[in-house]
Amino acid sequence: MTTLPVGKKDNFNFKTVKRGDMLKLVTGETVIFEEMKRTRFRATYNKRGLNVPVYRDRSATIPFVLEILGHNAAAVPKPVKPGSLVPGALFIIEGKGKVYMFNKETASHYHGWDIATKASWRIPKSTPVVRIRLEQMFKELHG
Repeated sequence: MTTLPVGKKDNFNFKTVKRGDMLKLVTGETVIFEEMKRTRFRATYNKRGLNVPVYRDRSATIPFVLEILGHNAAAVPKPVKPGSLVPGALFIIEGKGKVYMFNKETASHYHGWDIATKASWRIPKSTPVVRIRLEQMFKELHG
């Protein structure tokens, strides 16, 4: 959860947003909030990723978000249950940008390989991880 300025130029407030909230932008588009970066936030629009600035100007007086329309629970991926990952499955840690390949599971940790650096990682089971379904992604991209 994070706070964003919401409203018009002279009358805006800081409101809390979380992953899956639908936001109306000053351009008229409705986007789904994903995560906050430094001066921008990641959002999805028509299943495409966008980097949206928080403010429209450099002096931080005009916010880019007009209003919060509600929450879209279907846009938030569900964390996997322990034991549902098989060796070789790809997954990400929610809120992070790294892709891991599942190796094995112990009583308290997942063991995985970072695809980019080939480093081995122990990830606590309390950390929410989301499985990457390559077949489903391929179907969505190629129809």
